[in-house]
Amino acid sequence: MIGNNVFRKSILERFQKSKVSTKYTLFNQTDTSVSIILLSPSGERSIIVHSSPRRHTTAEKHILRVVKQVRAVYMGHMPDGALQYRLLAMERLSKAGTFIVVNLGKRECVLPKPQIEAVLEHANMLILNADEFSLLVGKPVKKIDLTTSVFKHLPIMKNKLLVITDASRGSYTYHADRVYFQKALSPKKIVDTTGAGDAYTAGYIASYLKHEDIQRAMKTGSQYAAHTIGHIGAN
Repeated sequence: MIGNNVFRKSILERFQKSKVSTKYTLFNQTDTSVSIILLSPSGERSIIVHSSPRRHTTAEKHILRVVKQVRAVYMGHMPDGALQYRLLAMERLSKAGTFIVVNLGKRECVLPKPQIEAVLEHANMLILNADEFSLLVGKPVKKIDLTTSVFKHLPIMKNKLLVITDASRGSYTYHADRVYFQKALSPKKIVDTTGAGDAYTAGYIASYLKHEDIQRAMKTGSQYAAHTIGHIGAN
């Protein structure tokens, strides 16, 4: 979903020239969602986000419109109480047999347990970083042993895919009774960590949907993340 900002038109034009499909891109002239990343020379960053009150309803309607045409949907975290709109879309997607990947933001991780479980019930895969998982299960990060199964903290994901990234300490995938680990990969020089988590997620999902191989998907995600942090900007 691309908001109404000065870069939107040029971004879509670049996608089209590079033969990237924009078939499922929501292009909405009335949406005023803008994200600005302020990056310091040392790599520290602040992100300022303005979201239109209508954006979630509009996105949901668009998802429902194309539900029969897609194999998988990734639902990144949406702030400002968007869980109810996500749930409406997920119910329809789930009935259509769509593979659903979910990420919950920090604000969503601290919502009442019944609301969270209503969303996870329809998810096939949940991807979080260690801090988000800590908030979700209500336990300090230091008291969670990621090297062993964590389903005791989140039993609703027992028969699904649970992915937890832990920055430079690597990443984990939990499925049934198995724990998979992937060490973090680094470029020759770390330039900017903006977008590392998104790159990992994109690489993981793309690889898993193609090969259905967890360990391979984790490696691909790590490679994408390493490539991203070797350059300025989340590209």
